Amino acid sequence: MSQQASKKLFKHLSSFQLGLLFALLGILFFLAISVVNMKEKVRVVQTQLFQINTEIQQQREKWGELMLQKTHLESPAKVEVLAKQKLRMQSAPKAFLTIKILPDSNTLKPMLSADSEERQD
Repeated sequence: MSQQASKKLFKHLSSFQLGLLFALLGILFFLAISVVNMKEKVRVVQTQLFQINTEIQQQREKWGELMLQKTHLESPAKVEVLAKQKLRMQSAPKAFLTIKILPDSNTLKPMLSADSEERQD
């Protein structure tokens, strides 16, 4: 635009109206810059959110693996194998609980026997 065209455009406006126009244009410019700035911040936050969600998923998978390992290592069979291998422990002999009913008494007397030969059927 030439100066004459701009003078014609603003000729019918008062100084108050011109001031208001420039103030509104300044506010418009400020808001446009703010929108661009806010879009950039949103993009950065979305990227961080994606990274955090990915890390959460990885941690959940690792937690699942650890719980599976824990369950496996806590099983009685695994504990017995490790005790025999690493600590050189031996299994205790199997004990049987035998209950004998004596004819002269109506009471039950539990007896613990170490071998199966003493078991009474």
